[in-house]
Amino acid sequence: MKIRIAIFAVIILVLGGAYWYAVQTGDDRLSAQELKALGLVELTVPTEVGELVLLDHQAADFGAEDLKGKWTYAFFGYTHCPDICPITLSLLRETEEQLSENASSEVFSQFRGMFVSVDPTRDDVETVKRFVSHFSPNFVGLTGTEANIKQFADTVGVGFMRMGSNTSALEYLVEHQGHIVIFSPDGSCYGYIKPPHDPTQLARIFRYLVSSSQEAQTSS
Repeated sequence: MKIRIAIFAVIILVLGGAYWYAVQTGDDRLSAQELKALGLVELTVPTEVGELVLLDHQAADFGAEDLKGKWTYAFFGYTHCPDICPITLSLLRETEEQLSENASSEVFSQFRGMFVSVDPTRDDVETVKRFVSHFSPNFVGLTGTEANIKQFADTVGVGFMRMGSNTSALEYLVEHQGHIVIFSPDGSCYGYIKPPHDPTQLARIFRYLVSSSQEAQTSS
């Protein structure tokens, strides 16, 4: 009996150690089933963004070319959101912190967090700047005209709708989706991460994205 207990304890320690290693050191060996369980939805064919005319939180023009160069986790929401938007941005900040602490500098350098406002009536450049700066100095915030934002959101399959019939009032809610949109370094929409989210989940998916991209470049 004591021998069986000892063997069982060793197995638990080995499995626990493997899990800790996967989380802390960036083991990216994830199966399709594991990725699905983590909430990742990979598009069969990445979506090209096309023309993009927005402003970033520094009041600089932001076009499709500016999406390139990094793996981007983008969340479409609004600064007056009472819950899901600040919560999700907080989770993205924690993801950034995990990658900064546990991933290599090469992997971490490819991460970009992004907030895209779907409420341009209230979210001007300064408002978006205050909002994203509260979470991370590295995050990018985007706003623009209602038409340009809707075009961008429609292109990547993000729906949103202003609630209420009083279009003149400034106190209203905006219904929007809760998934995180992934943009690859070539600027196309790679896929989505479905909620609920947590930083460890998001960091593991990110390391998988970087690793699989590097393997594809090596084999090509």
